[in-house]
Amino acid sequence: MNTLRKKALLKSLFNLLSIAMVGKILSMLSRLVMVRSIGATSMSLFSLINPLMVLFINLASIGLPIATSTLIAKRPKDSRKFFVTAFLIGMGISIILMIAIFFLAPVFSKYALKNEDTTLAVYGLGLLIPLVTTSSIIKGIYIGKGKVQATTNSSIAEEIFRLVFLVLAIDLFSRKSPSMGALGAVIGMALGEIGQTLYLFFIAPKNTKKKCVTWLFCSEYDSVVAAGELFKISLPATSSRLIGSLTYFFEPIIYTAILSKLNIDQTKVLLDYGMLTGYVFPLLLMPGFLTTALSNFFLPEIARSYENNDIKRAKSSFYSLIFFSLLLGIVFSTIIFFFSEDIMKILYNDTSGASFAKNLTFPFLIYYIETPCITTLHALNKSKQAMFSTLVSSIFRLLVLALLLKRFTIYAVAISTILSATIDILLNFINIVFIFVRNDKKARLEVKCKKNLFWHRC
Repeated sequence: MNTLRKKALLKSLFNLLSIAMVGKILSMLSRLVMVRSIGATSMSLFSLINPLMVLFINLASIGLPIATSTLIAKRPKDSRKFFVTAFLIGMGISIILMIAIFFLAPVFSKYALKNEDTTLAVYGLGLLIPLVTTSSIIKGIYIGKGKVQATTNSSIAEEIFRLVFLVLAIDLFSRKSPSMGALGAVIGMALGEIGQTLYLFFIAPKNTKKKCVTWLFCSEYDSVVAAGELFKISLPATSSRLIGSLTYFFEPIIYTAILSKLNIDQTKVLLDYGMLTGYVFPLLLMPGFLTTALSNFFLPEIARSYENNDIKRAKSSFYSLIFFSLLLGIVFSTIIFFFSEDIMKILYNDTSGASFAKNLTFPFLIYYIETPCITTLHALNKSKQAMFSTLVSSIFRLLVLALLLKRFTIYAVAISTILSATIDILLNFINIVFIFVRNDKKARLEVKCKKNLFWHRC
């Protein structure tokens, strides 16, 4: 039976990763079509709004998807209550952000992004944010119920909708101006979220589709209690993401401020940073979608096992997750190491960053277990520990960057990134192992006490 279970698990994993791979290929194709259609200027404007977009999306969702999936995995009977509460909270915050964007888009563009040509694209974020919030919370339900393959399929639907728009309509935007081209890129993302949500809606049970709207106006749920349970997991998770976003925001500021004082060609300084963060890092982290899919696959099992005090099974699932993630990491790192120039040529039509990619490939292996560790901590209701680890590693990252920049220049960015990730992952891993050991001892003690009580009664 155990062998049959392992075979079923491996088959499910293979199917999931195969579909995730198809989704990533479509995503890469969408990006290539977009880059070639809107041109370099529009692409630069779109890249400028990315930090602001990530910040707004994190604020709107405030970690509700991971909280929803974790709680539903533990208490499937309360899934409707958690979905309704999470959706109403997410929509409320999204509406507030939409209003802020409507009135403050020119201010964001001028002062935060330092480029007024991004104003139209920032307005587009007002359309994107509620759609991302909706799709991510619905995906949280499916992940919590263990239907991870449905969420992976929805990503394919997302990319198909986006790709169709890019092929048929993006030229209409890019021909008018670079600002319109950047707006078209945002609209393409918004349509992708609509496609993803529609797919998840149509595969839902018939009864669910009929009654899902009436649930939102139903007063039978104790929303205050549900909100408290959601926030207990979501707020620390959001704090971690916000800390990471702020670190990412300050990194280029420190980089340019220190190197501008040295006798270095400033054009080369900017080109190196753009090459490393815009081309090399995305390439090295590209297979991360597979570890995310794996983490979502194992999350319900870990959460349920831990809730039922089956520490042995929770521990086994966690170590399986780490093993499969590292195995994937080794495979893809080897491919990138030997074929970095060919891959860079195919993806970017430029091989100037191939040496960076080759040198950093294996050190970046550490990133393959980052998502599994963070996901497991959330499943174990230890989101605060994940937030603390992120805070420590982020501060360390900025300090190392500032100290090493004069000597290592652009490689200081890579070194600080790898070292901070290592600290973050080590802290999270130690926390997880400690939790398992402590609860395992507690469970054994309870069993021993029950046995002693039984023999005493006899």
